[in-house]
Amino acid sequence: MSVLIPNDEVFNYLYKGLERAAYKGECDEWYSHRIRSHFKDKDIETEARRLVESWMQLNDWSYSVKYGEEVETKIKLRRKTLHKPMEVHQLLKYAQCVDYNIEKSTIESAGHKLTAQGKSDLWLLQQWILDIAMSIIGQIPEYKTATWSE
Repeated sequence: MSVLIPNDEVFNYLYKGLERAAYKGECDEWYSHRIRSHFKDKDIETEARRLVESWMQLNDWSYSVKYGEEVETKIKLRRKTLHKPMEVHQLLKYAQCVDYNIEKSTIESAGHKLTAQGKSDLWLLQQWILDIAMSIIGQIPEYKTATWSE
């Protein structure tokens, strides 16, 4: 697999989407039980920033180990200015892009040990991806008409 570092817009989009999911209380395509639970007793803006910065650092480590080139992504996270409208399908694609470009095995192959926090942050990203994907699937007419049991 190759590793790339997504551009600023990707991380800012995730930042905004993460905050939106953390505040969301009603079940719709933006709702994520895992995100709501994670943010339950935290300051949402501070924790959203910390999470996105953690994902950036994990991505940097993957890139650095893979290509032997030190990088440190410096992105000014901004919640209000996005390069495109917030849309759940785009959020899923960007979250998958970041997850794809974090290679846990690559990081650990170079002797870096992921901290418990790093592992937890990566797990949360992956669970959020599942929640977003399931919300999209839940909107498909064929899924809505499928039955649980006969």
